[in-house]
Amino acid sequence: MPFVFLTAILLVIQAFLTPSLSLAALSSPVIQGALPDLAQVVSTHGTQLSAVASDAEAIAFLTAQLGQPLMISEAVDALQTKSRPGKSGPDPEKGLRTELVESATRLVGSLVAWHWSDRALQAAQAEGKESLLTWVEQSSQPRQWLTSAGQAVTLSTLSLFAETLTGLGDTYPDLAPASSTPPCTDYSTHLDRTYPLLAGQTTSWLGVAQQDGLPGLKRRLDDATLSSGLSLTDQRICARTYVQTRLYPVLHAHLVAQALQGRAEAERDAQTLTDLLRRWPERRRELHGLTRLCGTWQWSIHNHRHHQETKTTMTFPPPDGPPPPGLRPSKIVVLGDAIYIRWDFQGGFQEESLLFTGEGARLEGSFVNSTGAWGSITGKRTAACAR
Repeated sequence: MPFVFLTAILLVIQAFLTPSLSLAALSSPVIQGALPDLAQVVSTHGTQLSAVASDAEAIAFLTAQLGQPLMISEAVDALQTKSRPGKSGPDPEKGLRTELVESATRLVGSLVAWHWSDRALQAAQAEGKESLLTWVEQSSQPRQWLTSAGQAVTLSTLSLFAETLTGLGDTYPDLAPASSTPPCTDYSTHLDRTYPLLAGQTTSWLGVAQQDGLPGLKRRLDDATLSSGLSLTDQRICARTYVQTRLYPVLHAHLVAQALQGRAEAERDAQTLTDLLRRWPERRRELHGLTRLCGTWQWSIHNHRHHQETKTTMTFPPPDGPPPPGLRPSKIVVLGDAIYIRWDFQGGFQEESLLFTGEGARLEGSFVNSTGAWGSITGKRTAACAR
């Protein structure tokens, strides 16, 4: 094959790798557009997201509803395409498909966590404890699913704290309208002196609420040594006043902050996973190209600058296998029958442009390197891909 033609191939492949015309841009044009409005997706599909509480339900929801809104139609098609029955031999897509299913499931999980974090924020901002109790009850199954999948840890912590906050209100209820208010100055002063920190340390009121929950708060509020001269009824009235004036604003603010944190974490994960699924076609083409190159090859390299002929054995591992020992390429790109390989050495590099021929059993191409050397490469496959 004429060297001029091979050099042209190299230049074309290099064009795919330049910042102005990236491989991703050519293979997946939608990735260059704006990301989908995930907040709108969560708002639109809130009812369906409320009902998702298992991996199977997550995949069913994604394939039925999210292909177009999230611009991941090709990933959805791959999820809906099953392996042909009776297929034998190695399946190069098995590992990638497993990753696809996991990513799709986690994407829906992040959207579910986002939805329930929003609901928690709304409940925290509503008057009364009923909204929070409803949120705790309705989010129970989704939270169990997310926790078992290792997702939305903040959501589980948020639930425990919401139960502490609502339980505190049940333990120290509002006074009846006709009730008299005992003198609580000594009670409040004693608590302030003994437990001065509202937040910031593990010994603070907030720290105790996070670590020990309602029992830890009750131990402090009901300690008889802190309420000398008060009856049990009056002490509980003073505790209620202390909760309302000192503790509740701090604990409520923390609950709101947790809900905001949970939403931010879910949004970040959803963006990352959406982008990953949008790149599915690119990942799939990369896998097929590297699988096609996998195997052992005997290369004959002719250096035109020095008029030298060198034979060497090249082994390319499967995409999901461990890298071979010794020097290995820093980049491999396979586009159809065209292959681009770059090697980085100490103080230099070499780039190779090759073409599959002979139904994939042979390679023909050229190389150039930073020393100014250039030449041709021919290769033949001597062993199949080792799996």
